[in-house]
Amino acid sequence: MNKKDMIVKVIKKGATRSEAIDPYVIVEVIDPETKEKGMFKCRNIFDFGYAINPCYPVAPGLEPGGLACRDKKTGKWYWAHFEAKRGWYKVREMTEFETKAYQYLQKFPPIFAYIRM
Repeated sequence: MNKKDMIVKVIKKGATRSEAIDPYVIVEVIDPETKEKGMFKCRNIFDFGYAINPCYPVAPGLEPGGLACRDKKTGKWYWAHFEAKRGWYKVREMTEFETKAYQYLQKFPPIFAYIRM
C-alpha cells in the first residue's frame, strides 16, 4: 500500500476533553479506483493512542461509530459495537473498501499516532 492508493480529505479538526485534551481529525477517504468513499474520525486518545472510528452507523439502528477488530482464525476484519449489557460484540464484516480505508489510515495516520501518557 502506498500514499497514492487513497485520497484523504480533512473535513474537520478539533479536540475533546476527558482526562486530557484528545485531538481528532474527521476525514473523508476516497478510493480513486472505485470512487467509494467513507468518513472516519481519527483520534489520539490520552493513555491509549491512535483510534479510527467510522462516522456512520455500521448497522441499522446503531449510533455512528464502531471499533475495527480482526478475527484471529479467519483474518477477516469486522466492525464491533459496545453495549453496556453485552460489552463489545461483532456487528458485521467490514467491506473491502472499509478494510482498505482502515488499513490505509493505520499506515498513513492524518494525526499523530503515538501514545501520550
